[in-house]
Amino acid sequence: MPSEDEEAFETFAVYCGLALHHAKLYDKIRRSEQKYRVALDVLSYHNTCLDEEVQEMLEKGVPDSLPLVDQFHFNVFAIDDVEKARLAVFMFKDLFGLSRFDEDSLIRFALTVRKNYRRVPYHNWTHGFSVANTMYAIIKHSGDGFRVEEALALYIRSLCNDPDHRGKNNQFMLETETESPLASVYSTSTMEHHHFNQTMAILQQQGHNIFQTLTNSEYKHVLGLLKHCILATDLASFFPNRERLTRLVNAA
Repeated sequence: MPSEDEEAFETFAVYCGLALHHAKLYDKIRRSEQKYRVALDVLSYHNTCLDEEVQEMLEKGVPDSLPLVDQFHFNVFAIDDVEKARLAVFMFKDLFGLSRFDEDSLIRFALTVRKNYRRVPYHNWTHGFSVANTMYAIIKHSGDGFRVEEALALYIRSLCNDPDHRGKNNQFMLETETESPLASVYSTSTMEHHHFNQTMAILQQQGHNIFQTLTNSEYKHVLGLLKHCILATDLASFFPNRERLTRLVNAA
């Protein structure tokens, strides 16, 4: 009957419409994915060290010893940004050697970390290097105070103290959430979570994974310590941690 034909045609038309809608939606998703890959490729290019920079540092070489660099009064302002990256590799090499680590990866990592610091007044590459230099001096003069994995996490955490810091504190970003997308992504320890994720993004880039020779258990342990140390730099955690440290020192 005509009415049955109309119902069948209507059902068929609905399915055709859904099929066309899903096809268009799939095409939009595919195009969005390609745009995301292009954006990621552009960001990777601008936030990753150049092969020429790596080659230049390899040709220049990393020194076997440097006077005063392990002293707390070492002047980090007396050297330029590229030399800071070179010294960062030297300090790593001095603490941990190269028997289990690849020098090329270390150089790439240090140069790329430098590139990921923004030119803000305080939380910039000079600040990051200064924190790493201070931690190097602490580890260097601590004797057997730290296990190797602890020292490794502490040093890399110090070097990656504030990559991509925007010059604003967590509270400001939370109060201006509409203008600070990071505050929507990380509701607590906003910048600290971002610094850790930036560090992980650098480690995952080709030729940058300085932990690639570690065993699975060592790798997981170091990353866990690294995350803990970076998140502990949130000022919200500072005062409780200071109280704990004071009690430990008094009890010693």
